[in-house]
Amino acid sequence: MTVFLLILAAVCLIYFLILMIGAGVSSAFVWFWAAAAAGFGGLGWLRRRIHLPRPVRVTVLILVIVGLIVFLAVEGMILSHFRDEGDPDLDYLIVLGAQVKGTTVSRSLRMRLDTAVSYLEANPRTIVIVTGGQGRGEEITEAQAMADYLIEKGIPEVQIRREQNSTTTEENLLFSREFFAEEAPSIGIVTNDFHLFRAIRLGKKILPQAKILGIAAPSETFLQPNYLVREFFAVIKYGISGNL
Repeated sequence: MTVFLLILAAVCLIYFLILMIGAGVSSAFVWFWAAAAAGFGGLGWLRRRIHLPRPVRVTVLILVIVGLIVFLAVEGMILSHFRDEGDPDLDYLIVLGAQVKGTTVSRSLRMRLDTAVSYLEANPRTIVIVTGGQGRGEEITEAQAMADYLIEKGIPEVQIRREQNSTTTEENLLFSREFFAEEAPSIGIVTNDFHLFRAIRLGKKILPQAKILGIAAPSETFLQPNYLVREFFAVIKYGISGNL
């Protein structure tokens, strides 16, 4: 067990260094991997030097097993939407916003938009709602940057609606209601695969009158462990707060 803990510590530390130095990931969550490395390493060190009473060891083992079961259950729900494609001829697509660098969409957001383009080319009657206001480091709203990208890819401007006031996923969905012409529209939510489960659950809660489906955009494979672990904590947080 001690060796296993030390191996986990080394893996987490290496992944942290690669994310920080190699991939240049600036998200605050990347420090989770440094904390995990310290935690696993500390447990390995303690296990080698301190003999815990059997009741304590059993309690710790039970907690670890319960935690692992919860983690796997949540990750299973997240992974269950990785291949969602929606239905044809939906009334609307809502493309969830993400950070824009100046006026340029990020790689993650570009994946969402390329997925939307593929759907819209096959379903030209569907209206696309691009969402997101203007944040720090953004010269224009996320919605405007997304609309510009779609137009460059050949999507007619008449097919695009801009929701330019939201700052969160919840607001992306809530503020999109102003564009609905139907009382009970069919909606496809477009976001990266790891984010789709939570987005669908939020959509069903915020827009109960609508038929909500997911359309999964890909995400960078190397960053998936970081995304999936971060999303686990997000789902737990939203679940505890009653937002899912």
